[in-house]
Parts: sequence; C-alpha cells; structure tokens
Amino acid sequence: MKAPVEELIIEIFKKHNVIVLEKYYDDHLDYLSGIDSISYVQIIIDISKKFEIEIQDKDYILYDLTTVNNIIRYVEDKLS
Repeated sequence: MKAPVEELIIEIFKKHNVIVLEKYYDDHLDYLSGIDSISYVQIIIDISKKFEIEIQDKDYILYDLTTVNNIIRYVEDKLS
C-alpha cells in the first residue's frame, strides 16, 4: 500500500497528464512521457500548495528533485 504522501504526489502528476509507474520512481523526470519544463514547474507548485510547504531554490539541488522518489522523500522530510 502506498503512503499518503506518495499517493497525493502521484495524483498531482496524473493531473498534469504524467503517468508514473512505480518501477520508474527512480528514473530522471526527463524520461517520463508527458513531462516538460513547464509541467515540471506546475507539478512542483501544486505539490508546494497541496502540502503547504515552501520549496527553496537550494532544495532543487540539495534534494535532487529530479525523480519521483526524491520528491516524495523531500516532501516527507519537510512534513516531519
């Protein structure tokens, strides 16, 4: 069973027409079908709003927010 944070993040990806299979959670987002720089920014903004967290510029590099798993871990860390 998926954790609540994971489920909500995957739903946000789906909202932007980006389907992510669990086996691809560690793949770079560039390899996902349907994602481009604009949809990436929209997804990150939606995640920020959904979880009421502020994503700092430095966090993109520090947490390597380029895979689904890294984004999930980042949000879980921010919420704990």
